[in-house]
Amino acid sequence: MENQPTQRLAWSGFSLTVPESWNLRLRHGNAKAGAIVLADLHEAQLEIRWQTLRPRAVGPRCAKLLARLKKRGAKISSLAPLNATRADHPKPKSTLTFIPTGTRLYELTWPGRHDLLPQILASFEDHASDAVWPWELFGTSAMIPANYRLKQTILQPGRTQFTFRRYGQKILCGSWSMADRLLAQTPLQTWAGQHIPLVRNNPRGAWQTTADSHIFTVPVRTTLLRRRRTLTLMLNHDPVQNVIRWTQTTGR
Repeated sequence: MENQPTQRLAWSGFSLTVPESWNLRLRHGNAKAGAIVLADLHEAQLEIRWQTLRPRAVGPRCAKLLARLKKRGAKISSLAPLNATRADHPKPKSTLTFIPTGTRLYELTWPGRHDLLPQILASFEDHASDAVWPWELFGTSAMIPANYRLKQTILQPGRTQFTFRRYGQKILCGSWSMADRLLAQTPLQTWAGQHIPLVRNNPRGAWQTTADSHIFTVPVRTTLLRRRRTLTLMLNHDPVQNVIRWTQTTGR
């Protein structure tokens, strides 16, 4: 990946660096167990599966999977980074990499370019035991408490949005690409009033500007018990990556 653009992908408690041409084609599961598939315009390049286990069960589970693959003719070898193990399977031809961590077992399947395996593995980080998880994809970047769950995604050309929930609390974060075109004739706060519902629907809200962010706040009354809460939007224009990023915290 030394001679090609890359992107940082952070998802459900792990992160790694992959080619910029790879997109998220498929996702399923949750923080406990799930999978994502990364692909370019032609075919799948990498599948990542994870399962959360008791710490003492991670090693035996990994050993059991490797023993099963070895019986089927896979060639097993150790990889120094991350205490990982590589399994080259002849039929169907593919390479699997197992990464055991404190509470998780990751399984990476490489049907595509094996030459990228060492570089991508070197960039892999496990965040499953952290109190706050990074989430990063297509320009969207945010740090979200680990006890919030991803409930909805919007993955459109030029626009990405994640919605996280924990009981009555909700966090939204997103990004818009081609910021230079979006802001060519419109100031950032005016643009937000046209495209972000929280700003558009609350004209009485107040803006504050810091060195690197625009902060929009609006007090509201909840339907239940008529309590007051403050909704907050953090808005940022990154001219280097040509992206508008935003994070919104809200109540019920």
